[in-house]
This record gives sequence, structure tokens and C-alpha cells, in this order.
Amino acid sequence: MILPVAWALYGLLLIFGLQTLLGTITNRLPYNPTDKPIGGSVLPVLFFNVSAIIGMVLLTLYSTSYWTPNLSTRRAKLELGSVGVLLLSGFMLWYYPVFVFIAVAAIVLLMAINLE
Repeated sequence: MILPVAWALYGLLLIFGLQTLLGTITNRLPYNPTDKPIGGSVLPVLFFNVSAIIGMVLLTLYSTSYWTPNLSTRRAKLELGSVGVLLLSGFMLWYYPVFVFIAVAAIVLLMAINLE
């Protein structure tokens, strides 16, 4: 029952929260609807939505005790670090498009760590 409620809250927050409650913050983002599609507006907005969805899924899996993070190994610390770099570079895409290369490098590192 938690997952449908979480998805419904996410949809409502995305529609109403960004328009009304966070209007002053979202108006300051360098988002121009007539920008170039990939580097200008589509990629940062897509990254924001995907990271919010992944965060909600992980929170749901953690709250149902299906997934518990274990940071005792070096591999887990590398995964957490590369996910942090990916998130930071993805949010920096709003301001500097060069961070797309750092995001791709973090994704490649995540794939290389998980290959066994």
C-alpha cells in the first residue's frame, strides 16, 4: 500500500508543488523552454525526474525492509561515491553542460563495479 501512495504523492507534488509552493525557487532555475533539446532543457529536467523516481523507489524498498545498505565493503563505498558524483553532476547540468561528461564517467564506473 505504500508504493501506490508514494507514487500518487510524487505526482501531486510534482504538479502542484513545483508550480505553487516552490514557484520562487523553480523560477530561478536556468530553464528556458526554447533551449537546445539535449544540453539546454530536456536533459536536466529528465535527470531531475529520474533521480526523484529512483529515490522514491529506494526509499520504498528501504521502508519495507527489502533493501538494506551495507557499507562495510570497499565495493559498496565505491558505489555510493559514484552515485553521489552522478547526482551532483546531474544537478550541475542546470548550470554547466560540461558536467554531462562527469555523469557519463560515473555511470561507466557504476557499470564497471557491478560487472563480475
